[in-house]
Amino acid sequence: GEATRKAHVVVLTGGLSPVWSRVLTEAGFPEIPVYGTVEAEPSLVFSSAGKGAFAAALAPFASWSVAIGDSEIETDMMHNCEHAVVVTRRCKKSQELNPRLIQAVRNHPLLWCTSHDDQRHSDLPFSAWEDLFTHLETKHHQRHAA
Repeated sequence: GEATRKAHVVVLTGGLSPVWSRVLTEAGFPEIPVYGTVEAEPSLVFSSAGKGAFAAALAPFASWSVAIGDSEIETDMMHNCEHAVVVTRRCKKSQELNPRLIQAVRNHPLLWCTSHDDQRHSDLPFSAWEDLFTHLETKHHQRHAA
C-alpha cells in the first residue's frame, strides 16, 4: 500500500506471472505490473542474470531501489539494488534459513530479512512485512542525509 503510493513498483518472477498478478489483484494492487517466466505473449524468462540486468538498467532512473526475494536467483538483482531484503524460509535439507542466498549477499551494505511467520535470521536486521517499507525508507533517508 504505502510503497505503491510513493514509488513505482514492479514484480519480477522466475515463476508464474499470472499467479502473481492474481495475488496482487486480490490484495488490492491490480496496477502493479508483473514480468516473469510464463507470459501470454511474449514469453520472458528471468534468470539471476536477467533480474540483475533489469535492476542495473533501472538504477540510473530510480531514486532508490529494493530487491526482495527468497532464493539465490535473486542474488544479482539484490547486488544491483540499494536495499536487499531476504524473505526467510527454511531449506528443506539443512533447515537453515536461505543459506545460499544469504551467503551470496552477506556483504550487501543494506541487507534485511522479513518473513510471513516471524522466522528471523540471527545475523540480519529484521522487519515485519507491515513495517518493511517504513524501515527501508527511513534507512534510505538516513544514508543520503549523511
